[in-house]
Amino acid sequence: MTIQEYETALLYYVTPNERKRLKWYKRHDKVKFIQETWLLLKKYSEVGNDRTV
Repeated sequence: MTIQEYETALLYYVTPNERKRLKWYKRHDKVKFIQETWLLLKKYSEVGNDRTV
């Protein structure tokens, strides 16, 4: 999956504050955005969906 697909899948599970932080990182710091996406994927991996987020 691409970063955009991961981001889209995460939007269903993250809190509003996490979503706001992801958007800020996406605009200002790409490296931190990828790191934060990875951390959220690990955090919400238990939730899972058909694509096993």
